[in-house]
Amino acid sequence: MPHPKEPTGCRYIHGDVPGLDWHYCQEPRLDESAYCATHHAACHIPADKADAHLRALMSALSRMAA
Repeated sequence: MPHPKEPTGCRYIHGDVPGLDWHYCQEPRLDESAYCATHHAACHIPADKADAHLRALMSALSRMAA
């Protein structure tokens, strides 16, 4: 039998994880995701934005090293 808090829906955690006052979202998950649409969008950066962020970070690090 799964743990009572083991989710069948969205695995996004609300509350105080180290304590006992927490729960999973449990909304229906997107296909191929552990999260519902809202939490997937909040937890994942689209590839085009991630690439731009990484380029800016690498540029800043290069300037710091120079």
